Amino acid sequence: MKKQKETVKKIPSKIKKTNEHYNAILLEDIDSKMQLVIEGMESTKTELNENMKNLEKKMDDRFDVLETVVRQNSKDITVLKQDVSVLKQDVSVLKQDVSTIKHDMNNMDERLSTKIDKLTDMVESHDTQLTMLPINSPNSSKSL
Repeated sequence: MKKQKETVKKIPSKIKKTNEHYNAILLEDIDSKMQLVIEGMESTKTELNENMKNLEKKMDDRFDVLETVVRQNSKDITVLKQDVSVLKQDVSVLKQDVSTIKHDMNNMDERLSTKIDKLTDMVESHDTQLTMLPINSPNSSKSL
């Protein structure tokens, strides 16, 4: 270790100055490159912020449209539910009406069947009576 320290001490000042100058140039070069990187990152940051703002605006606009559509759909659904409720009641009334009409038709059918049966019996009775009547021939009226 002592030898290394001695070696460092023995480096001529001209070389030291050259090394210091070289190191200063390297540091300036690194500094300028870092400055470029920082500027690039700031530019990227600004661009990303603008893109985010634009995207946020687009998203807000789309959400506004969607919210409007959802609100209108909700109103429409409410109206449709009310309409369906009314229609259910109407169908219930119609079912009762159809049941009543069906019952009335059955009663009418029974009454008409009874009347038709009576009329059939009467016609048959008349037919029987007619067949029992004597038939007048043209000669029979002369004999009288």
